[in-house]
Amino acid sequence: RIEADALYNYIGSKYFETCTPEVLDRMFAESVDYRFVLLLDGANEVLNHTTNGVQSVYSILENDIHQLLAHPSVDIIVTTRENGEIFNGSFSALFQRLYLCPLNRWQILRYMGTEESNFDNSQEEMVSNPMLLRMFRRVYNYDRARAVNLKNKYQLMKEYFSLDVELKQEKERIDDIIKVRRYILEQIL
Repeated sequence: RIEADALYNYIGSKYFETCTPEVLDRMFAESVDYRFVLLLDGANEVLNHTTNGVQSVYSILENDIHQLLAHPSVDIIVTTRENGEIFNGSFSALFQRLYLCPLNRWQILRYMGTEESNFDNSQEEMVSNPMLLRMFRRVYNYDRARAVNLKNKYQLMKEYFSLDVELKQEKERIDDIIKVRRYILEQIL
């Protein structure tokens, strides 16, 4: 449930339980030696939703954002999808838009640690996204055969999370073996 002063309350909870919006305002206003950065990541995923089917998350947070931006010591970075039109006219003047370009072939190969690849067009487009490239590299480093057959981001995510589960299970198995060995050694010694 999101209520008025939600951002202030969240920030305050990171300092101490009784940190009120008024205390934060004073801290931001009196701060000359420090800068504060608030990152609202994936804003398009929540700001257009409603609470109790009535009030949008955007309208609740709008006042907090205006109050925070009134302090010269506070910067806010908002990330959203490429077409994420989350801010109305009053916010569009407050934020500078920056667009991230997809990674190019050279950047992809450099990150993968190779000079050439056999990516087809769909794979190269898929891994031009930095997050997906990181996921692909993890699968590729673990099992190249699994990775080279991935054709879209859904297959990649499925393999990535399956690999994550496998690796956790393997770690648990190794931890169990270590515990058994430790127990045996303790019994012998």
